Amino acid sequence: MVQKYLVIIRLNLMLLFFLNIYLLILYVEVLFLFVMLVEYILDLIFNMVKLIVKLLKLFILEIVYIFCLLLLLIRRNLLMLERMLLKGDFPHEFASKDTINYIGPHPNKEEGGRLFDFRIECLRYLETAVKLLVNRLNEHEKHEFNVYEKEKYGVIYLLLHL
Repeated sequence: MVQKYLVIIRLNLMLLFFLNIYLLILYVEVLFLFVMLVEYILDLIFNMVKLIVKLLKLFILEIVYIFCLLLLLIRRNLLMLERMLLKGDFPHEFASKDTINYIGPHPNKEEGGRLFDFRIECLRYLETAVKLLVNRLNEHEKHEFNVYEKEKYGVIYLLLHL
């Protein structure tokens, strides 16, 4: 009879041992799945951070690009305004073969009763336009070719004073 109880105790111990091993294996599998889940979540977070960084870089590049375009537009508008102020407002629509020798009231109504001599006004306008062009060419030459000191009698100077 004692033998029978010993066998039952051994069987119970073996069963407990296998149950403990089985539970340990389940615990390890659950732990492994948890670690895989954490790795997956961390990988997702890392990829999202990379994507956000790329989007921020693109956003910053777009802002810089838009800022440069705005500066370019402002510069162009200022140059046009400067050109209008320096050259004056010449009535281009008034110029034709019939008006070359025109002397009389100014064709623009805003100018009022000022006397307008087409030949003299045309020469003034062209003179200021050529001076502005020479200044722009000199500025461009200084900027593009890093030429800061030129001879007094450069090509443009000689061409203008022939």
